[in-house]
Amino acid sequence: MKVIFSLFVLFIGLYSLTLPSYAADKTASKIGQKVVQIKAAPININTASAEQLADQLVGIGMSRAMDIVAYRKANGPFRHVDDLAAVKGIGGRTVKRNQSKIRLN
Repeated sequence: MKVIFSLFVLFIGLYSLTLPSYAADKTASKIGQKVVQIKAAPININTASAEQLADQLVGIGMSRAMDIVAYRKANGPFRHVDDLAAVKGIGGRTVKRNQSKIRLN
């Protein structure tokens, strides 16, 4: 009986050590979800910097983002999201993937 009680106490003690790490994992995952939600706000391609474009658009690196800014300076603001495909190196598929992340005003 003493052996069973000792094993029970040992089990409870070991189990209680895992609870804080489980709680920390749950909290960290909730914080990570909030960061993703904040970052998902649409970006204005007519006013955003190259750094912002590269950071927030899928498939757009710094080089392509600088091309977007240069195109915008040379040709004026984008009037439609699909106009982004006129930038060299950006295709319709990239525009489609980012359509929900882009705003014009």
